[in-house]
Amino acid sequence: MLNVNAKPKVYRLYGLFDPRDRTLRYVGCTSLSLGRRLSRHWNEYHRHPSRMAVFTWFLVLESAGLRPQIELIHEYESKHDALETEAGLIAGWRSAGLPLLNTMVGGHADRSRLKMSRSKNGRAVVDDAGNRFLTAEDAARFHKISSAGIWAVLHHKCHRFKGRVFRYA
Repeated sequence: MLNVNAKPKVYRLYGLFDPRDRTLRYVGCTSLSLGRRLSRHWNEYHRHPSRMAVFTWFLVLESAGLRPQIELIHEYESKHDALETEAGLIAGWRSAGLPLLNTMVGGHADRSRLKMSRSKNGRAVVDDAGNRFLTAEDAARFHKISSAGIWAVLHHKCHRFKGRVFRYA
């Protein structure tokens, strides 16, 4: 039976800020409450402290008796819209010089795409701006260019495609 009173799922773009100087250090997307998402980041850090660059920052904060601050950037009803915006914000803010610790453009890697990418070659694709993508197709969508051109650069058929350089991580 359809619950007409059910609230639609909301996807939240959020930022993790350094409490010492209010610098934005990480951008993420979640359907959880912001408090719960921050708790999950903190718990993941304690289970795997060396797994991600953001966790090195957490270690520095924790040693000073601090925790990151989480703030809402925007809410979406569409997961696709939220993830597209996340990728654009990360790339834009990174190119503007913000010291973001996200390791992937649109750091939200859904498991099926991650498994598919690993099964192909096991390596992420990196562009000349340092943005990381799970697949050449992700890079192509982000840059609005052909994945065949990216493939040609990755396999040394040409040096650049549409003014961009790509490599495997």
